[in-house]
Amino acid sequence: MIIYTGAFRFPNKDAAATRVKLIAKTLSEAGETIKFISWGRGGRGVENGFDYLCSSDLDNADRNAFIRALNFLFLGWRALLLILKERSSLRGSIIILYNPGSFFSIAILILSKLYGFKVVLDSTEWYDSGHLRGGKYGLLAIENNFRMRVVYKLFCNYIVISDYLASYYSSCAKNLICVPALVENICLPSKKTSERLSFIYAGNMGQKDIIIHVARAIKKLNAVGFYVNFDIYGPSEEEVFRSLKEFSSFVNIKGYVGHDEVIEAYKKSDFSVLIRDEKRYAFAGFPTKASESWACGVPLITNAVGDLVKYCNASNSLVIKDVSCIEAVIVDFFLGLKKEDLHEMKLGSIETARSNFLWSSYVDRVSRFVSTVRES
Repeated sequence: MIIYTGAFRFPNKDAAATRVKLIAKTLSEAGETIKFISWGRGGRGVENGFDYLCSSDLDNADRNAFIRALNFLFLGWRALLLILKERSSLRGSIIILYNPGSFFSIAILILSKLYGFKVVLDSTEWYDSGHLRGGKYGLLAIENNFRMRVVYKLFCNYIVISDYLASYYSSCAKNLICVPALVENICLPSKKTSERLSFIYAGNMGQKDIIIHVARAIKKLNAVGFYVNFDIYGPSEEEVFRSLKEFSSFVNIKGYVGHDEVIEAYKKSDFSVLIRDEKRYAFAGFPTKASESWACGVPLITNAVGDLVKYCNASNSLVIKDVSCIEAVIVDFFLGLKKEDLHEMKLGSIETARSNFLWSSYVDRVSRFVSTVRES
């Protein structure tokens, strides 16, 4: 048995749930039995043949600052109780932890010695301290640094999402596999019903992605009669207005929607916006929106930070090499874009996803990794 647990909202409430579900599909295809203990809300159920429980560790909006701090420091304690209920069947099993906190990580490592099971860390990010509540000297930042620099190096089995993290853990890893953000299906894009191009952005604006330059470029394109729709999914109206200011009038604010709705929105779009600072968080992670966009036949507008460099090219992306020239590059590119060019880029995007991110192509690799973990 394999238990997959951690900071994801199963079955389909965030990108993290998609990642763990698709890795689980590779394992199930190889004959493994998988059970999920999600830290989100939702009780229990069955999804695609997988049993899951929800511990409700996440999304507790307690108004008391002290209680919030305790909940954060001991995040996962409810999931830990659920795992302890399984202790009679844990010997010989594997528990995979998705981006757990320090307390939970240490607790599971101790229990693994007591009950004779293996532990694997699924590591997909390294938060920038400035993006966390309280800033770089706040409680979240301190815990995050302790987690990444000390606690996560206590593990010896790793699933990582990027070459950067693979290199970072290489000195302490006995077994390691790099699995990027996978996709479940390749989806043909919807037939266009408008001459206008449609851009989409889905994410946490103001934390990881830089999109004000795109809004400015759209204003310039609109001014010369080249009209573009720009749909933003995720941030609230207040966040968009605060980040884009007067340029927010050139966007359609969709707010927070479920993951399935985002995928449907990708299918109706022509380009997906993904522009990030060249900092450690961007090198350590791999954006799910990149592989999902390509799987829907949607090319990227991107500066290709981190592992994206391996996959982005003229057939699937507008790659902006100098972020100081974002607006000019976007305007020049789209004023010269032909319909046949867009069609070829859509086909190139689909081929990129099919060749590199389809879950079924990782079955053998992930299965071999788990077999090696068991034997080590």
